[in-house]
Amino acid sequence: MKSTELRIGNLFDKNGNVDTVTPNEIEALFESESREWVKPIPLTEEWLLKFDFRFNDLGFEDLSISFGLISKDFHFVIGNYYVPLKHVHQLQNLYHAITRTELQIKEI
Repeated sequence: MKSTELRIGNLFDKNGNVDTVTPNEIEALFESESREWVKPIPLTEEWLLKFDFRFNDLGFEDLSISFGLISKDFHFVIGNYYVPLKHVHQLQNLYHAITRTELQIKEI
């Protein structure tokens, strides 16, 4: 995982626990030679449900805004454009780039 992929507020796996990137961690990521303590979180259906995406026949969609669709094979789909999504932070970054708001975990 490259430190340049992360933004403050992104979720990541820190030694087996879900953690949120803070300004201090961003700094440590850029300075550190060894980054074994930070790993991406795989994007799963469970994570999409935590972010309040809802399943339909085509995949998952965020009903609160016109964001697009996450297909069953975890690609963001808008029109004929497909973006592969493998990790939670990628979805967070894409969502922020399109909506200018942070993706929030909802209570389920």
